[in-house]
Order: sequence, then structure tokens, then C-alpha cells
Amino acid sequence: MKPWKDTKLNMSNEANTAYFVPAANETERGPGILVLHSWWGLTPKIKKICESFSDLGYCALAPNFFGEVALTQDRAQELLSQADPNKMADLVLSSIYALRSYSDDPKNPIAIVGFAMGGSLGLWASTRQPETVKTVVSVYGTQDIDFSESKSNYLLISASDDDVATQDEMNYTQALIALGDRYAQTLIVEDTKHGFAEDLDPAYNESAFEEIMEEITLFLRENFPSGSTDLT
Repeated sequence: MKPWKDTKLNMSNEANTAYFVPAANETERGPGILVLHSWWGLTPKIKKICESFSDLGYCALAPNFFGEVALTQDRAQELLSQADPNKMADLVLSSIYALRSYSDDPKNPIAIVGFAMGGSLGLWASTRQPETVKTVVSVYGTQDIDFSESKSNYLLISASDDDVATQDEMNYTQALIALGDRYAQTLIVEDTKHGFAEDLDPAYNESAFEEIMEEITLFLRENFPSGSTDLT
């Protein structure tokens, strides 16, 4: 059975749970990947993604922004609308600090893989803490910020038919990254809608999810290698 544990992160004097999976190797140490969930919450799917990164030689940490998993879109929207953006941002930054302490070298930067809301937070964190974030994968998450301080490489994944994170918004995010003199690889997944990577979403598409996980693995291998020889 794969090793895992729930841990606590301190943020503004509050205790926040997170799902942490050490690297699946003898030392249980490896580069750190922060996995940021969407408005559905810290779902079993997000935990499985963390475990898949562990199999690739990474330590993975997924903070819990809401404290519950939404079972309907109405509840997901309610959780997001009730969340304090400043506290969410603080939790991202404290999670980066915690993850680095769990990884193979606390001095090394981490990678972020985020979905929708989590993707937007990951993009933001790469500009807020450029020395500690090396690589960001944003799955239908966008941002309207200055990327000139960033030191990250980016993979922007979008749905072909997305009325939330529209293709214009994704293109604008890519343009802002380019203006910051950073590289952004893009992937548009055909015949998909917003939420296709999350199994609680009506738009979930299992084959599309498997496709993007392969692409994310390849992108990490090129931009944030774990040292593991088994990355296929």
C-alpha cells in the first residue's frame, strides 16, 4: 500500500488539513509538487493524482482550501464564493514552505499542478514566490497579472469548448507570460468542456484526463525531473 498521511499546515493561526504523499522510493524524498484543487475541493481524484506523482519519485502535497468536498455544482460555487481569497493565498504560500521542508532538498524550488481555481492560484504563486516555484501546470486556470518576476516554465491546458476559462482568456494568459519573458507551452484538449479533468464534474472525460496526465508527466520530465528512471 502506498505511503500517505494527512498533515496539518498553520495559516493565520488556523489548522488546515492537507494530503501529503512522500516519494515512493527508499528515502521517501524527492522534488516537491504542490497540487491545487478546484472548487470541488480536495477530492479522492486529487489524492490519486498526488499518489501518481509519488510513483514518479516526487513528494506531493495537496492543501485543503474548503474543508469539504462539494457533491453538486451549486455547492462547489457556494464554497468558492464563501472562501476568503487572502486566506487561500496564504495557504498556498505556507503549503509551498511545508512541501519544501518535506522534499529531498528544502533549498530547491517546487512545481505546481493546479485545476481551475487551483491553476489560477498556481500561476499567481509563481510570481509571488519566483525563487521557490520552478514549474507550473495550469489546467483551465487563467490569470491577469504581471509575470515579469517569474522564473517558471508553464504548461497551460485548456478545454476546446470552455465557457468559464475561455480560449481568449487562456490566450491572454499565455501572452502575459510571454511578455514576462517566460515560456508557456499550451495544449487544447479537443471535444472537452470546463471540468473535464474532474470526475465529480458533469463534463468529466476519462480519456481526456488520461491524455493530459501523460502530457503533464512529459512536461515534468523535461522541466522538473524527479531523477526516477520510470516516468512512463
